[in-house]
Amino acid sequence: MTWPKANSARNRHPRHAQWFEQDVAGVASAAVLVRNLVEAHLIGWDLKEMVDDAVLVADELFANAMQAAPGQAIGLRVALLERFVVVEVEDPSPGRAAPREADDEGGRGLMIVDALSAYWGQRPEPGGKTVYALLAIPRNG
Repeated sequence: MTWPKANSARNRHPRHAQWFEQDVAGVASAAVLVRNLVEAHLIGWDLKEMVDDAVLVADELFANAMQAAPGQAIGLRVALLERFVVVEVEDPSPGRAAPREADDEGGRGLMIVDALSAYWGQRPEPGGKTVYALLAIPRNG
């Protein structure tokens, strides 16, 4: 996965936004790294109250990307905007992410993402797709 540079015309984040991005192997053992990266950055951005939800959303999006493209590189990006934290996962599968009927094997991932986020969606990318979720930053006071 190659992510756009901070000054790239393709970059969708405002210049004042903070974000990090990292490619992660699409294997189950990498889920711990995804959770730790999201947690560390949210704590660094002084958003400790959002860690649980953001980590769960990232974990579910990563699990879906692993299912769509097992063993391949998965791109993780988390951005801090004025009113939202955006969690994005990019995988090389062109297939759309779609909620499915929950059963004993799973199917709850996108339902969880939907419940925890203000909005989620996806966009095609050259060679795959990005699935993203916007989590509202709680207003103080």
